[in-house]
Amino acid sequence: MEKLSSKLGLHNGCLIHYCPGCENIHKIPVFGDYSTLWQMEGTVNSPTVSPSVKHQYSKEVDGKIVIFVQCHYILTKGLLNFGTNDNPHKYNNQVILLPDIPEQYWPKRGN
Repeated sequence: MEKLSSKLGLHNGCLIHYCPGCENIHKIPVFGDYSTLWQMEGTVNSPTVSPSVKHQYSKEVDGKIVIFVQCHYILTKGLLNFGTNDNPHKYNNQVILLPDIPEQYWPKRGN
């Protein structure tokens, strides 16, 4: 992963950032061979990404495939807006500053 700033990385055409609600990194495709691409404006310290970002997953429940929302937000001027009212984590309906990516997610440098 290439470090763009303390808040953003880039890997395989995806912006990488840390989500404190999910306590994990999220990937946002911005170029490459993906079915959907997002647009980024602003700076690497204060990014805006559009449209909104919805991370979801599916699993089989009682013989049917069910889609679950993992995280849904709008990233504007370095602020994560979880005001979409469908987040299963503690930041639902809140706006918070995009945090730095914790050190353990950055590649280790060789000596």
